[in-house]
Amino acid sequence: ALYFGSDDGVVRFANERLEVWRADGLPSLAAYGVIVAGPDAEQLWFVEEWGTGVDVYDRGAEAWQPGPRLPCEYCAPKARDAQGRLWAGSDLGMWIVEANGRIAAHLTTEQGLPSDLVRGVAFGPDGQAWLATPAGVAVYDGASVTEIYDTDSAGLPSDEITALLPASDGALWVGTELGLSRRDPAGEWRHFTAGDPFEWEVRVNDLAETPDGAVWVATAGNGAYRFAGDTWTQYKPGENRVRLPSTDVQTIAVAPDGGLWFGLSYAGAAHFDGSTWQAFSAADGLIHPNVTDIYVHESGEVWFATSGGISRYRP
Repeated sequence: ALYFGSDDGVVRFANERLEVWRADGLPSLAAYGVIVAGPDAEQLWFVEEWGTGVDVYDRGAEAWQPGPRLPCEYCAPKARDAQGRLWAGSDLGMWIVEANGRIAAHLTTEQGLPSDLVRGVAFGPDGQAWLATPAGVAVYDGASVTEIYDTDSAGLPSDEITALLPASDGALWVGTELGLSRRDPAGEWRHFTAGDPFEWEVRVNDLAETPDGAVWVATAGNGAYRFAGDTWTQYKPGENRVRLPSTDVQTIAVAPDGGLWFGLSYAGAAHFDGSTWQAFSAADGLIHPNVTDIYVHESGEVWFATSGGISRYRP
């Protein structure tokens, strides 16, 4: 089954049927963020966006129960770590919730974060957590914040962090409002902005890595870029038979076969298999042209989250 969070309840899709769960089944009325699985396959955790906490659905018992309370506004799940802990961020810091529901930590500026607004988290191979904020990147080792990387300390193009990607080679990629940075395994930084390789100081919307180790970058108005073998390649509409319908790429998803899906701002979606491009619009059945997120199932089915609902594509 697939589960979708919305501002009008939770949607479950199974056996080709959509079922909407609203206040009659949920412990509280609230808008919901993205859904994160709980500590085992029988539990699903739903983080409430507006500040009353986590609701837990037991699939075996088909019953709801309240989870830990998180007194945060605009709260959304960001990740689940290797220990099964839930990381939920908001404008009041980052909560780390154990699988048993115990709140293990609440990280704010008092604990060393550069900002209380936490927009994302990524985990490096050493187990450290990298937290994205509008005032730089914070490194948390499980006990304390050990480093802050920003324009002053690391030379980042901007303190406004928009995307994080721990790559398979041990490097950390940091997307910002004005460009991109890469920290290699030795701790050395390299920065990419106007002229190298971008056409201007561009916002990085998303980052992804393909099985061959290439890093792909989604930008706002500059198309998509690929970094492999220390070489950049730009992909934009109308050049070299590229069929990206727009230069404003919001999200990138990597399929199990290594193919790439691109979600575009009010221009639909595109697929690239390494040699051939396909574009998808409302004429092809996409419910809305603003594609904000993409999920590729192991079966090859592709799900698109849009401003007008959900679309499914079967190759």
